[in-house]
Parts: sequence; structure tokens; C-alpha cells
Amino acid sequence: MFDQTTGSSATGGHNCHRCGKPSGGSYLGSEPTCVWCINKLVNNIGHYSLTPNTTFNIASVVNTEALIIKVRYLVDGLEPLQTIGQGDWVDLRASEDTNLLAGEYKLIPLGVAIELPKGYEAIFAPRSSTFKTWGVLQTNSIGVIDESYCGNDDMWKMAVYATRDTVIHKNDRICQFRIIMHQPALTFQTVDFLEGKSRGGFGSTGVK
Repeated sequence: MFDQTTGSSATGGHNCHRCGKPSGGSYLGSEPTCVWCINKLVNNIGHYSLTPNTTFNIASVVNTEALIIKVRYLVDGLEPLQTIGQGDWVDLRASEDTNLLAGEYKLIPLGVAIELPKGYEAIFAPRSSTFKTWGVLQTNSIGVIDESYCGNDDMWKMAVYATRDTVIHKNDRICQFRIIMHQPALTFQTVDFLEGKSRGGFGSTGVK
């Protein structure tokens, strides 16, 4: 019988929904999940070691409390950061009026210095309306900010290229960010053969 409170089962016989191997009677939520996959998941959150048919409290490995992010506003009159009702990205605003000519590149100041929680990094990208509204492209496609960029004057900025003459005003919402956990340690192994089925290379699925 599966206990949804503890996330365990007294009986086995099901394959892991993540890797397809026998689950050993362990579950994550309502899904049969082998101990290897559970350990791989929870070790990104805490330090746990589980064995088959083990009983564990899912709430103990999933932090449901909001993370605290320290923000220093470097410009007066800038609207404060806030989460939005739908989705989990946070809007960032230009902190000064900026004029750009077609073909011009500039760093748009965002007016904030942020101390990210330990073990996290931020990625930021244009909002869906950014190009339509101002005709600018983020030159590095996506911004990556690690937790070490957290000094008192480490202002976030957005690198843009203008495709037409445009003006970005102070407090215009021009990009958005979210935080993600650091990638786990990786080891690269050189092999002579990959077991996956070949798809025929880049662009093999066609255009229609």
C-alpha cells in the first residue's frame, strides 16, 4: 500500500517513472521512483541517503518556504522588484532614460544589485514584448549572473542592440529573471560509441 504522506510503499513490482528500472518499492509523490533517482533529486536539495522500501517525508526534502533575496536599489525612484501573479519570472526595469540609434549597442542599467541565495544563480532574458515595443535585441541572448556578483555596487545591466531608433524610459520593464540551483558536479567520459539511436544530425526533423 502506498502512503502519500510519507512517500513510501510496502510492496514493489513497479518500474521507476524516471529511468524505467525497478523501483524497489519506493515512491516519490504518487509515482514509483527508484532510490537512485530519488537520491539524485534530493541530494540537490539536501544530504539524504535512502534505501529501497524506505520511508521518508517528502516535506523534509522540499523547501516550501520563500527564499530571501537581498536587493540594493542604486537609483532613487525605481519601482521595487515583485513577483508576478502568473509564472515565476520577475520583471526588471530600466533605471534611466536611454536613447538608442539604429545599429547602436548599449548597456541598459537596471538599477539593482542583488545578493542571490547560496547555491543559486540567475538567468535573465527579454520580456516577450521587448522587441515589439523598443526594437532591441539582447546581444548575449541570455544573461547569466552567478552568486559571486553580489557586491554593493554590482549593478545588473542588460546588453542590447537597437534595430531602429528608440527610447527606453526609466521604469520600463525590459527584461525578466529567475533563479536556478547550481549545476551538480559533472564528469566527462570519452567513448567510441553512443548507445542512443541516431537522428541523422542537426536539422534532421525538417521544417514542416
